[in-house]
Amino acid sequence: MRFCLAGLGVTLTAILLLTAVPVSAKPAQSQDNTLHQELESFAAALKAHSERAMAAAAQAARGAIDDNKNKIDDIKSDLTAQMETFRALLNEQKARFDMIGEDAAAKFDTWTQAAVESWTEMHRSALEALDRLQDWLEQNAVSDEPIPV
Repeated sequence: MRFCLAGLGVTLTAILLLTAVPVSAKPAQSQDNTLHQELESFAAALKAHSERAMAAAAQAARGAIDDNKNKIDDIKSDLTAQMETFRALLNEQKARFDMIGEDAAAKFDTWTQAAVESWTEMHRSALEALDRLQDWLEQNAVSDEPIPV
C-alpha cells in the first residue's frame, strides 16, 4: 500500500511538472493530448498495481487457510470429543436425577398414604372417645341440667 501511494505521489509530481511547462512551448492541443495520455498511463499503472496487490493478498489468504487447515481440523475433532464426553456426563446426571425423582415420588406417595391412614385412625379414635364420653355422661348424669365446663 505504501508502495502504491509512493508511486502515486511520484506520478502526480511528474504530471504537475510536465503541465507546468509554459503554454507557449507547445500548442494547446498537444498539451491536452499529452496530459490525457499521461493520465491514461497513470490509470493503467495504478490498475496493474492494484491487481497485483489483490492477487498477492488472495494468495496469502489461501496460503494461511491451507497452513492452518490441519490445525482447525484437529481443534474441531478435539472439541467434538469433548462435547461427546460432556453430553454423556449430562445424560448420566439426568438419569440419576430421574431415578432420584422417581424415588422421591414413591416416598412421597408412601408418606401421603401413611398420613392418610394415620389421620383416618385418629379421626376414628376421636369419634369413639366422644361416643364413650357421651355414654358415660348419660349414665352418670344426675339431672337434666347441663354440666358446667
